Amino acid sequence: MQATDNLSAKTWELCVLTVIMVVATCARFYSLDKLGLSASELSSLVVCDASDWLAMARQYTGTSGLPPAYPLLLCQFTEWTSNAEFFVRALSCITGVASVYVVYLLGKCFFSPASGLLAAAVVATNFQAILLDRTATLYPLLAFGMLVHSYCFCRLLMMRDDASGRKITASASGDRWSLQWHWQPAFACEARFLLGFWASGVLVFYTSTISLALLIAEFVASWFLVAASHRRQVLKSMWLPLLITMLPWLPTMAGFYKWILQGNLLGTPPSVLDNLQWLVPVFYPGIKKIVTALIVVLFVVIAVQKIKQQQSQPQILFLVSAMFQLLAAIACALFIVASSPESYAYFRKLTTILLVYPVVLLITFIPWTIWRNIFIVMAVVSIMILQTNSNYRFKLYDRAGESGFALVEKIVSEDQRFMAGKKEIFSNSVLFDYYFLKYGVTEKSSTLLSEEKANILRYMANDHGFYYLEFSGSDETFSHEYPVYLALSKQYKVVCLTKLPWIRVTKFSTDAAMNEDQVVDCRSYSSGANRLQ
Repeated sequence: MQATDNLSAKTWELCVLTVIMVVATCARFYSLDKLGLSASELSSLVVCDASDWLAMARQYTGTSGLPPAYPLLLCQFTEWTSNAEFFVRALSCITGVASVYVVYLLGKCFFSPASGLLAAAVVATNFQAILLDRTATLYPLLAFGMLVHSYCFCRLLMMRDDASGRKITASASGDRWSLQWHWQPAFACEARFLLGFWASGVLVFYTSTISLALLIAEFVASWFLVAASHRRQVLKSMWLPLLITMLPWLPTMAGFYKWILQGNLLGTPPSVLDNLQWLVPVFYPGIKKIVTALIVVLFVVIAVQKIKQQQSQPQILFLVSAMFQLLAAIACALFIVASSPESYAYFRKLTTILLVYPVVLLITFIPWTIWRNIFIVMAVVSIMILQTNSNYRFKLYDRAGESGFALVEKIVSEDQRFMAGKKEIFSNSVLFDYYFLKYGVTEKSSTLLSEEKANILRYMANDHGFYYLEFSGSDETFSHEYPVYLALSKQYKVVCLTKLPWIRVTKFSTDAAMNEDQVVDCRSYSSGANRLQ
């Protein structure tokens, strides 16, 4: 009878989890290619034109200073599929959906199946989580890697005082041969979790250097959680192989010492409030941030008090690990100048497990199992419906951000007079190349200009004119004139000018028929270009 009840409980749990995963997948992949790629997305994609992985890594690290794991995976993924917007963002969506499942595993393993299901339902339809998972940036991959690392870390420490662990065994055989292989770690643990701990640690370290602070926090936590009699062996077996895999990147990190000495690492970040806000999950975007913070603090305090009363070893283990990582994340948010708010997205998903725990405790007071299951299903459905409605209300799928690069291609390609000529396009950034090459506007990459090279165009320009495209990540409205633009405007007549957020499109011409009074928006000029012929 008990075996039948366990089977039905697992079937019920699997059905609810399947619904959550389907909803999470649909929420992330829905209308994924509706908007053009932003500058942050294109910055990882432009390195894919390099000849090999080593060249990609050098180019990406040389321009951004970040480890190259994400662009390498993105380039390989787009090579296997396509470089269309949908597939460029699909890798982030896949890791985002996988993060939902890891959140479920964390809640189930260290609290209860109900905690795992409710936390997964929250992350599956959360506004902030979906918004980040739908962008082709390194942050969804970083969040997924850190969640897997935290899960494997806590699972390893659950067996830290056992006499023996579990090994991995593999075998293969044929008519006249057989092969057997087995491996058992040097300390008591399950080998699969140790391998997952190493693999996820390498992944996050080579995805973002901010993960180094969180790895250090886990190391400190393991020092306190492991008994003194086993501490040396456990820490040596867990952390030494991971440290060895980090060695190839240390010379690159050391190369940034001048950049660090100039105050670019430690200090007060300009976005310190944004960094701290990203540590707090927001279930409803319209609610005031102070109210959200109070709710989160209240629920976490309740969860911590209940965990202390119950003296549950897995829950205390999870709580201690999460608290050490929270302190590390807060320290990075306050004192690392180069930190990005999105780097702490994984901690929101980790905190969600604690936030749903008080709700699960209330459900446990229901005496009948079937009614408890019904209430859990109702809670899961209610969470997903409420959050999905708020997502549509706040136009989650219409947030264009800085995706003006696709609009620039449309402006240029609709200029019929220009397209009938030599199609000379110049820019200050390779980020414009993606859409021009994709739609065949140009056969080669745009020429990058410096102020000294502006005079060269005097011999290249023709009566059909040329476009000069500018991208500025720090000047959204182009409030200041830049040297190359000033040099060109002195030599040529400005035919049309369009300002977009962080982008300026200017068409110059040597046509004597043009005059300054005819400077118009390039979007309207393209449609009426034939009348100027």
